[in-house]
Amino acid sequence: MSTYRPLADKRVVNTRSAEQAAELDEILLGRGAIPLSYPCIAAAEPEDIPGLERAMTDLIAGHFDWVAFSSANAVRAVARAAKSGRIPTSTHIAVAGPGTAREVRLLLGVEIDFQPARYTAHHLGQGLAARDPGKVFLPLGDLVGDELAKALLEAGAELSAVTAYRTVVGRGGVDLPALLRGGDIDAVLFTSPSTVDNLALRLEQEDGDLVHLARPCIGCIGPVTSRAAMGKGLHVQVQPVDHTLVALVDALELFFEGKEPS
Repeated sequence: MSTYRPLADKRVVNTRSAEQAAELDEILLGRGAIPLSYPCIAAAEPEDIPGLERAMTDLIAGHFDWVAFSSANAVRAVARAAKSGRIPTSTHIAVAGPGTAREVRLLLGVEIDFQPARYTAHHLGQGLAARDPGKVFLPLGDLVGDELAKALLEAGAELSAVTAYRTVVGRGGVDLPALLRGGDIDAVLFTSPSTVDNLALRLEQEDGDLVHLARPCIGCIGPVTSRAAMGKGLHVQVQPVDHTLVALVDALELFFEGKEPS
């Protein structure tokens, strides 16, 4: 007896960076979809490397009460900058969501002290602010908003916010312009505003056209990403209530079943 799978053989574009794509690919493959890699972002070293190095020296010396990670890229940047140094056990770790937590455990070998029930920088800031955080190290990407930093400063935290990485345009992957022109894409998934912006930039550079994104289902992980997509004239059809990759793929399944997300 066969089980109906709404994503079976659906060709779904994964716009995450090459380093982050595997997690979403695995979920899609498990639902029967065909993930197509088109990296729209990549992480590069920050311009102020000495500033990051000074913050890392303070971190390894135990000068911070908390480290707050709002993304897996921030974790990777800190892991690279730490080299052979380790975060002291006296320093508490806060993360925005389970994917970031997984990278912390894998790359830094420490446990998580706080993760908000809703996986956003806003809820991370609110929850950490309620914990009287003291001295906080906040490694960020160059395109990250200031909402988290504001929440911590308003809570009286002594904040060291440092640009740990730059978000640049990704490279490689499938020939998306040709696939879109041929009507061979069923869905495109975005997990950050920068994936939206850089997909538009890559299409422009590679003789593609955003008009061809009218046919595929457009899925965004949350409202901030959806606003970026709509700002490019895209019609967002999928946005999960929970801002996780699993929830995004769940919502995509419901779309292809013709159902509304609950």
